[in-house]
Amino acid sequence: ILLLTPGFPQSEQDTTCIPALQAIVRELHESYGNELDLQVVTVHYPFREGAYEWHGIPCWSAGGSNRKFADKLITWLKVMKFIDKCHRSNSIDIIHSFWLQECTLIGNVASLLYRIRHIAHAMGQDVLPSNSYIKYFKRQHITLIANSPFSARQLAENFNWKPNFVI
Repeated sequence: ILLLTPGFPQSEQDTTCIPALQAIVRELHESYGNELDLQVVTVHYPFREGAYEWHGIPCWSAGGSNRKFADKLITWLKVMKFIDKCHRSNSIDIIHSFWLQECTLIGNVASLLYRIRHIAHAMGQDVLPSNSYIKYFKRQHITLIANSPFSARQLAENFNWKPNFVI
């Protein structure tokens, strides 16, 4: 399972970087570590590009550093290149992207290219009308998870998109 996120802790001591995401990843690893191979790919944070480990889970940062649009394209290409490398060395079964923004866009493209199941997780302001990424998604190829009934209602009202699951 490739977990695609805009940011992820740079070390085990980095406890303030998206605590909810840390909890999800640790729970997956602790509950299913022997059955699942997880790979975290982070687009922007940590700001340095490269591989590292977090609680025994392999991670890779594209080091995007929240750059503006033109530079984001270069970062997105780095991420796609890394996904290609991962898929060639150890076939990816699922891409799970977090937030319905650039990670889901990248995950959507990769899932179509490699015919990989794609799960996208709506976790906050990405369900609001200001989200400019959703119109570019191939929705029929995404299994959508909303983190609350409120998020599910917002997705339906703002984008006419009903989540497959609400947690």
